[in-house]
Amino acid sequence: MELVLTGETLPIERLAEHGFLNYPEDTPDAVRARALKLAQAIAEGAPLSVMAAKASVLAAMELGYERGVIEADRLHVEVYVSQDAIEGPKAFAEKRKPVWQGR
Repeated sequence: MELVLTGETLPIERLAEHGFLNYPEDTPDAVRARALKLAQAIAEGAPLSVMAAKASVLAAMELGYERGVIEADRLHVEVYVSQDAIEGPKAFAEKRKPVWQGR
């Protein structure tokens, strides 16, 4: 609220301390490298879980906490009954990378 009402600017390190950004980088190339690393990590995730997680966060922002949690439960139903829900724990137990099917 302070930032909104005062228009004050803050050093990037302080913004990071308060959770306004995740990774302060020194150069544009470092920003692009970090973005690529994050994109690769997301791409390696279970597609249904990634989609449901993103939709859950957006729903919580739009609907508020209580209705957002209800919507998140609804969004994850498909994930919990998917082949990927079996593959994830199985791959973990077998100490291998999962092979996601997106179904």
